[in-house]
Amino acid sequence: MATPELFAAHLTVFRDMLRRVESVESVCELGASYGLNMMILHTLLPHVELTGVEINHKAAEMLAQLPYVTAIESSVYQTQLTGQYDMVLSKGVAVCQDGEKLEEYYQILYSLSKRYIVLCEYYNPTPVKVQHREAWLYKRDFPGEMMDRYPDLKLLDYGFQYHRDYLFPVDDFNWFVLEKR
Repeated sequence: MATPELFAAHLTVFRDMLRRVESVESVCELGASYGLNMMILHTLLPHVELTGVEINHKAAEMLAQLPYVTAIESSVYQTQLTGQYDMVLSKGVAVCQDGEKLEEYYQILYSLSKRYIVLCEYYNPTPVKVQHREAWLYKRDFPGEMMDRYPDLKLLDYGFQYHRDYLFPVDDFNWFVLEKR
């Protein structure tokens, strides 16, 4: 589980990400892990209906223990989600998608969203493949690629989190809030 310091750091990130978001009643997170982001969203938006999709069995079991989350143990690509959510969240999942799966991932994000898509990923203006532990990650302009594919998506807000933040250090990543208009 998250330490109080980690929870506080991510809470601060989410507070910033959500500052221009309004009228959200439902959120779906793809790759929800054990539920840290769901806990934070519940803290900030206690009335919101939360759904988390997680492929890892152990993490999905932990996610299902959160009474305010509908947990779905499934691959993002195999889940049978129906309907749309006011906001769809991808935090550290798009970077794991290689070029062959990325187009499908974008389509899933777009089709599940009624209004907002929130991307928290490693950014690079041109695609680059980076070794991370025993796997590969892909840095690229995820929001730009989505806006190019779906012209009704507009950038609503964005920010950067820095690992040397003196109060709330987290990993270095960019976040982007896209809105369907």
